Amino acid sequence: MTKKYYAVRKGFKPGIYENWEECHTHVDGFSNAEFKGFKTLADAKNYMQRADEEESALEGERYELPAREPYTKQKNYNEIGADETGKEFYGPMVSCAVYYDDEFNQDLFEELEINDSKKIKGSKLEKTASALMDSKNKLKFTIVEAIGDYSNPKQKYEHDTRWDFNELFEHTNNVNAVQAFMINQAIQQTIDKFEEPRYITYDRFENDTTYYNYLKGIGNKMKGKSITDFNPNSRIIENIKATHQADAIKNSPSAAAAIIAKYVRNEFFEFVDQEYPVIDQNGEPIRMPQGDDPEKNVKYGLLFIKEYGREIFDKFTKHSRDPYDEIIKLAKEADIIT
Repeated sequence: MTKKYYAVRKGFKPGIYENWEECHTHVDGFSNAEFKGFKTLADAKNYMQRADEEESALEGERYELPAREPYTKQKNYNEIGADETGKEFYGPMVSCAVYYDDEFNQDLFEELEINDSKKIKGSKLEKTASALMDSKNKLKFTIVEAIGDYSNPKQKYEHDTRWDFNELFEHTNNVNAVQAFMINQAIQQTIDKFEEPRYITYDRFENDTTYYNYLKGIGNKMKGKSITDFNPNSRIIENIKATHQADAIKNSPSAAAAIIAKYVRNEFFEFVDQEYPVIDQNGEPIRMPQGDDPEKNVKYGLLFIKEYGREIFDKFTKHSRDPYDEIIKLAKEADIIT
């Protein structure tokens, strides 16, 4: 079978993917998604580059920052890298910003082989994230969550801020704008706790101009409200550079941030499965789904509401995402809720 490359210009996470399944997860359900398949990587990159040039011509100049040198040991770093995870229906959206300076343990990063979080799973993810967050290793970072209010006394980390995802979406009417808010918030709080670095980047999901438009309330279906309208203590951090697949750059702060964010989100699902166990009709336990499979999400949602009620269900779900309305409709028809 001939290998293909799938370029997503507009989707939940723009980028170039090497299989249809991964591409599909980033465009399915996204309004006016733009994506194409190509036989060569060069053609896919050209398609993405044209998108940047078109946006720049329409909306103004791109942000320019000093070039960043490759990550190697024994360098004096001064950089913040950020990433987020969790657009799916269940669970929190989590953003993390990591600040590399000359105090962090470079030997640890070499030992852990900080790399693409999508390739780090299970016990290795927990081990890597725990080592990153261990205070003795002097890594500077910020964790921001967006989900309804809940308390997990067993959690192994401390989040810096928690926002209600549904309130953020009500303010912006755009899930990508919520994503931009979360990235900006993590970076802002990292700067406020430590200092402003020479270079700031995040794992690209939009080009720089569109990212800043989201923060200013400008964009598709937006309500014209900036992040400061939602939270007066927020401010837009300027000169942040989107980097394509920054979370996959070896030993980069964005890769470290992606690992921590993924671990924090995983901890939430473990908490729910332990504190709110759901059993199916055959007496088998069902874990809270982490993806966007409609059938699994509906089945789990109806069982969860029947056992624990709508109030808790509403805290743990994103009401703007499918299949929230369908689950509530079916629950009412089955007289599970009124």
